[in-house]
Amino acid sequence: MGNVAGVPLKALVVDDDRAILDLVSRVLEREGFQVDRAIDGEQALERISNSSYQLILLDLMMPKMDGVQVLERIRRVNSQSLRKIIVTSAAAELHLGRLQGVCHVLPKPFDITSLANHARDCALPADLGPPPKQVNYQ
Repeated sequence: MGNVAGVPLKALVVDDDRAILDLVSRVLEREGFQVDRAIDGEQALERISNSSYQLILLDLMMPKMDGVQVLERIRRVNSQSLRKIIVTSAAAELHLGRLQGVCHVLPKPFDITSLANHARDCALPADLGPPPKQVNYQ
């Protein structure tokens, strides 16, 4: 699943919990994604600025820069990129107004099958069109 015309889709997994980071990365790799990782929002924005991702899994509660701040930066620079983001959080309902435009909100704890299904749907939406040009989110 995780490729288009034989080219692997790239995913970025952002979570400060290393166990979740490892688990989600393994699930996406099993689905055929090439996976990069970030442990906080600053690292995520750096990676997003230097690479193009078809899917971003973003935790909300992180040190340094949280997921909501990452979303706000992305929204300012290229709001279309929000459509490829899955937000994961145990407290997402507290931020629903600030999550508008993302592909999906996946409450923690989440089911691995659900994660894989949403990853496919968000990485390859029928109406997304060509990938956006590279932009600097920092």
